[in-house]
Amino acid sequence: MRSPNGVVLDVGGVGYLVNPTASARRKAEPGGEVVLETYLHVREDVLQLFGFAEPAERELFELLLSVQGVGPKVALAIVSGSSPDELRRAIALEDTARFQAIPGIGKKTAQRVVMELQEKLGAARWGRPVSRRRSSRSPTSSPEMRSSSSATRSPRRRRRSRGRIPRRRRRNASARR
Repeated sequence: MRSPNGVVLDVGGVGYLVNPTASARRKAEPGGEVVLETYLHVREDVLQLFGFAEPAERELFELLLSVQGVGPKVALAIVSGSSPDELRRAIALEDTARFQAIPGIGKKTAQRVVMELQEKLGAARWGRPVSRRRSSRSPTSSPEMRSSSSATRSPRRRRRSRGRIPRRRRRNASARR
């Protein structure tokens, strides 16, 4: 049975309110039988049940929940907007505009979704290598700069760290005798 808030599934005489994706909503005909993939989201104050037409939708939903700033409602909106294959392709091609078009997702969240899910989904299989995240915060983020930055550290700091290791070795050596 459909309701304004979702779909009510009757399982053994007990009705469960399910928040479905668009494809799961189309699949659930009033009075008919339907098989849905579900995900139970547990919070302190509420238990929410989400329904999906196919396992790929549910898996993508769970991956989206792992992204900071994406809750279950936003993840459901993302999964409902496109097929799982289209979303994977958008992530692989770094198409942040597709995610920004969804209400509740801004530029930064869209970039975070793409960056975090590229590694998890294996974007290289779509023919494009996974781009590495570049940090503009630190000038020593590139490997070339990191190797040269060790020479700019103070000699005092280097001596201290070198001095601690032999002392431990001396203690261990004297304990053995």
